[in-house]
Amino acid sequence: MVFHSKIDNAYRAILGCVCVIMALSFLLPMTLDDSFTKQDGILLGSILLLTTLFIVWVMVDIRYELREDELYVRGGPIFARIPYTTIREVRKFDGFTGGFTIASSKKGVEIIYQKGLGYMVISPTEREHFIVALEAKITKARAH
Repeated sequence: MVFHSKIDNAYRAILGCVCVIMALSFLLPMTLDDSFTKQDGILLGSILLLTTLFIVWVMVDIRYELREDELYVRGGPIFARIPYTTIREVRKFDGFTGGFTIASSKKGVEIIYQKGLGYMVISPTEREHFIVALEAKITKARAH
């Protein structure tokens, strides 16, 4: 079962600001310094484009999969696999701060587990349905 991440308008605004600040930090030196060559501009423009695309990919392509034996969380190329047997607690979370956060909404789900970092905040679109489905998978995994 796959759940996608809920994306708040505040999250979109933060992402937009990050991209604008990055663009300005790359483009202002090129426009203000006469010693920049065309090759410098192409190189810096390419770095800006690749960096921006990477950040947007990580922050927008977020999904959560309830697999047979594990919760699989992915944001772009960054992912985590959390076996259901290691999950100690699942609860609602409201806010943007937290430990390892692969979330794009302030209304999320906090997962405390015994492996790796031990704490994660995610933001599935259907939070209540996700919690019920995850707890069912955890109960089933512990029964075996």
